[in-house]
Amino acid sequence: MQAKIKAKPVTIWLSLCLVLMAVMMVMGGVARLKESGYSLLQWKPFASFDISIVPPQSLIEKEFDSYTALPAFKKAFPAMELDEFSSIYQLEHGVYTLDFMVQVGFFIPLIIFAILRFFDARALAGLLMLAVLIILQDYAKSYFLENGWFDNRTLTAYRIACELGLQYSMLGSLLWLILSCSYPQAEPTLGAFELASPRIWLKLFALLTLLLIITEIMLGGAVSGLGVDLKSGVLPKLDAGWIPDGIFPVLPWYKNLFEDAVTAQFLHQLLAGIMGLFIPFFWLLGRNNPHVAHLLPILFSILVVQFLLGILTLLFALPIRIVSLHLATSILLFLVAMVIVHRVFMPIRVIRYA
Repeated sequence: MQAKIKAKPVTIWLSLCLVLMAVMMVMGGVARLKESGYSLLQWKPFASFDISIVPPQSLIEKEFDSYTALPAFKKAFPAMELDEFSSIYQLEHGVYTLDFMVQVGFFIPLIIFAILRFFDARALAGLLMLAVLIILQDYAKSYFLENGWFDNRTLTAYRIACELGLQYSMLGSLLWLILSCSYPQAEPTLGAFELASPRIWLKLFALLTLLLIITEIMLGGAVSGLGVDLKSGVLPKLDAGWIPDGIFPVLPWYKNLFEDAVTAQFLHQLLAGIMGLFIPFFWLLGRNNPHVAHLLPILFSILVVQFLLGILTLLFALPIRIVSLHLATSILLFLVAMVIVHRVFMPIRVIRYA
């Protein structure tokens, strides 16, 4: 009973961190598309950063004066005025503020709950691993800024892939810990029946689904980082044909994922089509399984919305509202897939019916 009481505040705390993290990721994605990372090349660690939801106008004007003196300004946005800079600066400033809130909102309760012994050894180990990811993300951001990766177009796709990898690792770890706290393993009692363990094929399909979603997200990041001309083609056929000419021109082949725009866009659209076939098939096979039957139609519904938003993004060439929804549904798709993986590897063994 005592463990259940301790699990409740931990679950609420981690859930709030997850929401903040998801909002930060959506805002960060929009910021990347607006190339607002250039506005904070002089960004410093949080100890010396002005933390506020809406930065004061005096700060924006000061940063703009510093920004116009940078080589990146003349190279990337030589005609930018203060009003345009203000909009992208506020967006990027909001991303950093949310990042700061995630860190403070995670580490302070972690220390308090650890002192009060709200965790067992297994949960504490998972939380410490998550803490390492959060610190690593902050270090990576500082490294990219200090070494000019925001200004180097050839490295943009690699930077975005690294950022997305760390962010989704953090998001997945948070959700896994939340589910582990909120789904305690009950013992069979009167008024309940025990479920059979998920079969190996169900676990395999769950892992493959998660892998497809993560790969699709990473390719989407590469497409945005490479500056692909989104008007060049819409599923299922590109202007150049079903398979465009000149794909995989770079050796070794895997560099094309982050260095060749045509290859990245083709694979991104191809994988979207594969997911459109694979996930309905997974739903068909698992529709009667009590562990995931209620989750698979949700996963498929989000996939359909994601697919339609992706097409609208191509047709209308990156409207911010549609892109924001597209990014949000990507996160939802990933989270539901993570829930499915958790349910098959850490299943609920007992269902109460009375």
